[in-house]
Amino acid sequence: IEISGINVFPAQIEELAVKKGYVDECVVFSYIDNGKPKIVLQTEIELDEYTKEKIKHEIKIELSHWSVPSVFYVAPIPRTELGKIDFVKAKENFCK
Repeated sequence: IEISGINVFPAQIEELAVKKGYVDECVVFSYIDNGKPKIVLQTEIELDEYTKEKIKHEIKIELSHWSVPSVFYVAPIPRTELGKIDFVKAKENFCK
């Protein structure tokens, strides 16, 4: 994902959210809103506002402010036939 010329790596955001214990599993992807890319963090459980702010804060400190999710999305995480996360399907479901 490129935001304002800066590379943002979804795997780093996912790893940080899981490593810090905020979520067991998540998917990060981008979508275009009014011509600008936005970062989405998808989980299967609803996160309270405090947890969302903690995640944003940790990402801003450890990665960059470009990596901070602007949207938290709650929905089942889609899987491939092999049981791996289907990132393409996750983004498609969000953009419907």
